[in-house]
Amino acid sequence: MRGSPKAGKGSIGNQLGRSSLVLYLAAAQLIVPAVIYLLVRSLDGGTLDFEYLLPNYRYMAAPHLIVCMLLFWPRFRRPALIHVLTLLNVVLASFQVWILLAVPPREGALAWIFYIPVWVLALVACGVAWSLLSRSRTRIRARPSS
Repeated sequence: MRGSPKAGKGSIGNQLGRSSLVLYLAAAQLIVPAVIYLLVRSLDGGTLDFEYLLPNYRYMAAPHLIVCMLLFWPRFRRPALIHVLTLLNVVLASFQVWILLAVPPREGALAWIFYIPVWVLALVACGVAWSLLSRSRTRIRARPSS
């Protein structure tokens, strides 16, 4: 029975379980920018300055926090957001590696200015991909079956 609460995949209990799983996975993804900051600080021989953790975390995790704002609305709580957060973590880690390997140490802080356009491009690419996928799914559903 399709409309029944015991219909399996679409049941209310399963949706709540999936929804809370998405929230837990998103929380785990939000830890990664802080870990990257602390790891880089410990590797470069500096002291772990926890007074700078919060401002640096807010800058590094800004795109993550934007995506996580969508999780406040259950309608937008989809597993695809976890993939977006994973992509943003890969972008952040790649950007940090680029700064460590290719940017002179005295200009490292200045190079972080380029992080904003990079994550904006990543979010725009995710939005375009989501739009194209949702349109193709709508077309598939709209086709009459032969």
